[in-house]
Amino acid sequence: MMRRLVPLIVTLLSLACGNEPTSPSSSLQLPTAPTLPPGVPNGPPNTMRGEVWDTRNLPISGAQVQVVAPSRGPVAVTDGNGQFSMPWSFTGTVTVRASKDGFHAREYSVPEPGAPRYPVSLGFELEAIDSPVIVAGTYEMTFTAANECTQLPAVARQRVYRGHVGPNGRGRFSAIVVNIVPIFNTVFSSEVRGEPPQTLHVHVVTDEYENPAIGLVERIEPDMFFEVTGSADLPLGAQSAAAAFDGTFALCPAEVAVSYETPYRCPVHPTTCRSANHRLAWMRH
Repeated sequence: MMRRLVPLIVTLLSLACGNEPTSPSSSLQLPTAPTLPPGVPNGPPNTMRGEVWDTRNLPISGAQVQVVAPSRGPVAVTDGNGQFSMPWSFTGTVTVRASKDGFHAREYSVPEPGAPRYPVSLGFELEAIDSPVIVAGTYEMTFTAANECTQLPAVARQRVYRGHVGPNGRGRFSAIVVNIVPIFNTVFSSEVRGEPPQTLHVHVVTDEYENPAIGLVERIEPDMFFEVTGSADLPLGAQSAAAAFDGTFALCPAEVAVSYETPYRCPVHPTTCRSANHRLAWMRH
């Protein structure tokens, strides 16, 4: 039931060095480490650590990570969580390579951190050579109400949104939908599930801890709020797909926001249609 919406202050996790591959002739500059707290000694970092994952955002074990230029260093091998660690004994800018059979290798040019210094932390996303599965990207998302939802007006029977799906750790992704009123953006979750053929489970309920029942909310008319909550299992990595969406479409009369903390309120019980026959379709651009 829609009662109120607490503003979402969301930061999508951006894993260091995880988006664009580079060749040995190009480089990705990492930001200089922040200032150390008082009392923490300065000095050269003593480790290089990080993670290696695939385009499903799942960890890759057994990948090799090595400094390959200007000279070759020791090889670290990722564990079952895709994590690695090795001594840092380098000066100046180095090229770090992550590789594993069956995947395209990736390289990053990593400058030596300036003083005060932290241990170097890296992240590598490797794409499979054969039949790569791509999940992250910009999508057009279409929610369509089930045929039996005759109580819903036409304006609420199909809504189209544009959003970006990005990695959020351990097979999970966050989808952020932008440019909707009353909240500029809203975030819901998705995760890889099952053995092959795997699916991407999309769960349209925000992670707002004070009101976990809130889903994707939009003012679709000056006097009307629309909310959709529910879940669907889409083919993993498909550029365009559609699946049954098990959830609820809801409408309520719009009240003027009384404060930033309550951007909408429903003065009466909302009109709802709960069904396992709604549809979610999306296309990656």
